[in-house]
Amino acid sequence: MTQATKAVIAPEKVEQKNVTTLKVVTNEKIQSAMDRIKRAEQFDILTKRYQHLVDKKEELDKFLLADDGLQGITLFLEGGNKSFEVSNTSVIKELLTTATTKLTSLLASSEKEILEFSI
Repeated sequence: MTQATKAVIAPEKVEQKNVTTLKVVTNEKIQSAMDRIKRAEQFDILTKRYQHLVDKKEELDKFLLADDGLQGITLFLEGGNKSFEVSNTSVIKELLTTATTKLTSLLASSEKEILEFSI
C-alpha cells in the first residue's frame, strides 16, 4: 500500500516541476527579448561612436594632406576662455603624429568591439 501511495505522489511532483519549468522558460524568453532590445540599443551606440571616429580620421587625413609643414599654427581652446598656441613645426608634427596614432588605435578598438558584439 505504501508503494501505491508513492506512485501517485511521484507523478504529481513531476507535473508540478514541468509547470514550473515552463514558466521559467517563458520568463527567460521575455527577459531574453528585453535583453536583445537593450543590446541592440548598445550596438547602435557603438556604431555611432565608430562612425564618429571614422569621420574624425578622415578629417585628420585630409588635414595632413593639405599641411605644407611651413606656416602651421596649432591652437588649443578650452571652454572658449583659455587658449594655447604652438607655431613650432616640429612640435606641431609631433602632435599630429600622436593624434594620428591615438585615433588609429581607438578606431581599431571600436571596430573590434563591433565585430565581436552579439545582439
